[in-house]
Amino acid sequence: GIIELMEKRSKYLFKHPSLAVFPPEISDVEVLGRAKFSSATVSNFRVNAKVDRFPKIVKLMYRLGADDKFSAVMMYDDGKHNDGAENDGVYGATITPENGETGIQYYIEAENATLIGYSPSNYMWDVHSTTLEALNK
Repeated sequence: GIIELMEKRSKYLFKHPSLAVFPPEISDVEVLGRAKFSSATVSNFRVNAKVDRFPKIVKLMYRLGADDKFSAVMMYDDGKHNDGAENDGVYGATITPENGETGIQYYIEAENATLIGYSPSNYMWDVHSTTLEALNK
């Protein structure tokens, strides 16, 4: 009798949304451009994104040249990395080109206790990208 009882209970628990395991959700990905009515030139890439579902580690994977390998930099939600207020769910990182690069290709990797999420989800074939020229418009 215990097997019949527990089989039904385990099926119910596996389907229950409060107990389901999901990867971190990454949304609102953007690179901050020049402020409205500002004459200051943007010379770096300030990337931020909203990350939900209890992220433990958030990384910005980027390359400044199309043939370069991707490099990793941590993104933080501490209010000190162009991410808004501390602990608001928005993570940020800044990349400063040092050799005259004018474009960036990037994707975001977020890890919680059990799974990893990506933005874009098909990051191996499609990545986010922008240029300093576009940010200064």
